[in-house]
Amino acid sequence: MIEPAANFHIEPAAEGAPVAAAEAPAELLAAAEAPVEIPVEIPVDPETENLAKAPPSTSPLMAAKAAVARVTVDKIAALRSGRAPVLARRADAELTPFDNTPVIELREVSYSIAMPDGARRTILDDISLQIMPRTINCIMGTSGSGKTTLLRLMAGLIRPDQGEILVFGQNIVTMSEREQSDIQRRAGFVFQYSALFDSLDVGHNIGFGLSQRPRFKRPASREIRQTVARLLQEVGLPGIEGKRPSELSGGMKKRVAMARALANDPEVVFYDEPDSGLDPVMTSIIDELIIKVRDQNHTTNVVVTHNVSSIWRIADRILMLHDGQIVADGTTTEIERSDVEAVQQFLQGRTSGPLVQEAEPSDNSGDQEPDECAEIEADEEFGDDFG
Repeated sequence: MIEPAANFHIEPAAEGAPVAAAEAPAELLAAAEAPVEIPVEIPVDPETENLAKAPPSTSPLMAAKAAVARVTVDKIAALRSGRAPVLARRADAELTPFDNTPVIELREVSYSIAMPDGARRTILDDISLQIMPRTINCIMGTSGSGKTTLLRLMAGLIRPDQGEILVFGQNIVTMSEREQSDIQRRAGFVFQYSALFDSLDVGHNIGFGLSQRPRFKRPASREIRQTVARLLQEVGLPGIEGKRPSELSGGMKKRVAMARALANDPEVVFYDEPDSGLDPVMTSIIDELIIKVRDQNHTTNVVVTHNVSSIWRIADRILMLHDGQIVADGTTTEIERSDVEAVQQFLQGRTSGPLVQEAEPSDNSGDQEPDECAEIEADEEFGDDFG
C-alpha cells in the first residue's frame, strides 16, 4: 500500500525538472519523468481502493487511513490523466552526512509543578529523545499528558527540573536568557490560539519579530514589508496586511500565525495544536502548509496534536506521551502495530483502557494571548515605521 503522508511528498514540478528522489516508488518516479500529455498507468492496490471508498468510520485510525487512501487515489488519477506532473521525493532526499546530528536532543529530562498543598506533580519523567533534521515529528497523547510542556521545554520557554536539552548542539538549560534568545531566534513557534496582537494589524503582527531585532541586525522597513507580503502569499492570504485579527476567521488566524513564525527564516518550527478549533477542510489546509514549509524551507518541525487524521497525513515520526513517559516512538506503520494498550486505545478512540483524561494544571507558562502591556510596547516600537 502506498502511504504518501508517511513516506514521501508529491508536489508540482516544472516540466523537465530533474527528479531528486531516494527510495520513492518506481511508479511515481516513472510518472515524474513522463511527458505530461502521455497518460501514465500506475496501479492502485485493492486495499487502498477499498479504503478510499469506505463509508465514514467512528475510529480515528480508520478515518485517518481512509483520508490518506483518498489522497493517494486522487493523485494517481491525476497522473493517469496527465493533469499533474510530479516530483516525488522523500523528506530526507537532500540530506548530507552532516545532517545526521540531532537538531534537538533531550537527555533524562524531568519537569514538575507545584500544587496548592505544597506537593509537586510530575508532568514529564526522565524523557530522552532526539529530533533529526528536516523531519515532521508529531507528539500525541490525551489532554494533560504533557505534550505542550514537552514542546515548550524544547523551545526554551520553560526550564526542566533536571536533565539536558540540546538545541543545535548547545545545552539551553544552563544558558542565560540572552544566550537563549540567540537560539530562539533560529526557531519559530505557532501557538495553539494563534496569540496575535489584537491592537496590531496583520502586517505588523507578522513583522513584529523582525522589528524587535537589535538595530544593527534589523531589516529596513521596506524589506520587512516585502517579507510580510511574501509570507502572506505563501500561506494563501495575499493582500490582507491591513486587516485586524478580529476581522479574521480561525483558519486565517492560524495561517497568519504560521507566517509570523516563519518571518525570521527559522530552522526549527514548533506547532502547538495547529488545527485546534478548525473544521476538517481547514485542518487539511494547515497540514498541507506544514508539509510545504518543511519541503521548501528545509525546516525541522515538532507538532503537538491529538488529531489522528492529521498525524497520519503529515508525520515522519510519531511519539506518544502517557503518564509522563514516551510509551511509543516510530513511523505511522510502527505506531499502528504497537502492542502498547494505551496507544491502541488512543488510536481507536476507545473509552475503556489505561488512558484517563486529566487536565494539566497551569504553571503560568501556558499558551496565553499577549497582554495589554505587550501590545502597548509593540505599538510604541513600530510607530509608523513600515505599516
